[in-house]
Amino acid sequence: MDRLEERMCNTHHRLLKLFCKTEQECVCQSCTETDHKFHAVVPLKEAYDVKTAQLGKMEAEVQQMILSRIRMLQGIKDTVEFSKKDADREIANGVQVFTALKRHIGKCQVLNDNPAVRLPLRAELQKVGVFVDYDEGLVFFYDVEARVHIYSATGCTFN
Repeated sequence: MDRLEERMCNTHHRLLKLFCKTEQECVCQSCTETDHKFHAVVPLKEAYDVKTAQLGKMEAEVQQMILSRIRMLQGIKDTVEFSKKDADREIANGVQVFTALKRHIGKCQVLNDNPAVRLPLRAELQKVGVFVDYDEGLVFFYDVEARVHIYSATGCTFN
């Protein structure tokens, strides 16, 4: 009984068989002769079929958008993974260069004659630059990102 009442016009107490496209609501035949007289009205079944087709099309478009976003997300994940591997490779290369440089630097006269020098660093370094002047026997270390001098060694001899 409740279901039948939902399908009845509250004003005219007639069955809602039509759909007013202007107001986007179900109407009875009497409504089309009064409040909806100049509105575009179609049979309810026709409006239902149109709305169902529109929903189907929208659902397909949403599914395409989801697939597109999933592909884009996978591309970003692949890029991040490649960047991590590339960064690891660069770090390994940097360690090899630094190790080779240490091998090539012979004895350095350090101001306090202590070959182990502790550097008071305020922040963790990401990139350290090294400048070597073979003729003058100088080695300079600097923070690449901050462009700040870290340490200098003088009187170095190179093999």
